[in-house]
This record gives sequence, C-alpha cells and structure tokens, in this order.
Amino acid sequence: MRVTLNKISKRYTERWIIRNCSIGFQSDHVYGLIGPNGSGKSTLLKIIAGYLTPTKGKIRYELNGKVIHRDDIYRQLSMSAPYVTMQKQLTMQEMITFISKFKALRGGMAPTEFLQHLDIDVSFNMSLGNLSSGQFQKYGLATALLVESSLLLLDEPGSYLDGEAKRWFQELLEQNKKGRTIIIASNDDSDLQQATEIVDIREWW
Repeated sequence: MRVTLNKISKRYTERWIIRNCSIGFQSDHVYGLIGPNGSGKSTLLKIIAGYLTPTKGKIRYELNGKVIHRDDIYRQLSMSAPYVTMQKQLTMQEMITFISKFKALRGGMAPTEFLQHLDIDVSFNMSLGNLSSGQFQKYGLATALLVESSLLLLDEPGSYLDGEAKRWFQELLEQNKKGRTIIIASNDDSDLQQATEIVDIREWW
C-alpha cells in the first residue's frame, strides 16, 4: 500500500502538534518514526490509521493502483498501540476467534495456529485481563502482525517486553513484513532494527 500525506497538520485547542507534514510511505518498507515523547508520533499514527481527522491536509491511500477511501482503510489496517483496546474479559482463544471473523489470519491459519506463535507459557483459556503486561503486549503485537493487512502500524512495540520477548517480536516481524507498508513509532533502537528509513517527527513542528 502507498500512503501519501499532503500538508497534514493537527491542532489541539491552540497548540499545533504537527504542521505541514508531507511524506509518502510505500510497500515493502519499514519506517521508523522517531521524536521526543509528546512530539506527535502517536498523533500521526492515529491520523494515518483514520482514528483522528487532521485539522488541515489530505491523506491518499492506494493499493494495487486503486484508491482506497479513508472510511475503508480499516479493512487494510492492523495496529498495535496502547490506545488500541481489546476485550479483557475474553480468553486469548476467544479473542482471536472473534477477530478472525472480521479479518482473516495470514496464510489462512486457524486461531489455534495463531496461539502457537505467542510463545506464552500460560493456558490459552486464560483471560486477557489476567495476563502480565509483557504477555498482553505480545498478544497485541501478534494480533497486528498475524492478521491480513497491507498497512501495519506499531506504536512503542517494545514496551513491557524483556530481551527474549524483543527477539521474539523481531523474528515475527521479519517473517510477516513482506508486501506490507510498516510504520513503527518508537525511540527505542531495538524496536527499529528492521527500519529501512528513519523519519523524525520534529521536521513538522
């Protein structure tokens, strides 16, 4: 998928978070979005995802030469971020079974196959709300990486992950990045190991 931002700006009350952001993102690239905390990285991801409407500017999405309307981008999107919610009363198995009713898993895998990718040493019948912070983070990352999507957005993917879990994330990303446009917002170098281009949000302050 090609995503083109044309003079995107976002203002909250009197404060401009992003000004005149013009950039293109293309398939088979991993972009690292960097900048100080509070600099607008998450805001820009939310705008690209369609969660926020820019104050000014336009976004164009193209897939295989066809323009995708902004209202339909959710069909092509997967995302892992602190503000992406999941039903914590559901078990791990119930949640992925529910998700797979709306968006296919990559390679036609079944929910049981998805669960095998988690590398979490607890019962799949455990509710999401009873997982540790690191286990819950892994579940969210696996969900984003292993559903069919041409646009993958990851906000601080290494949060709550120990060294072993970070290696797990890098392996899963490597296995599932082909044919996707991937944007990772983070200041942690370990999150950006596979970035093919670094974008500094401060360019649009």
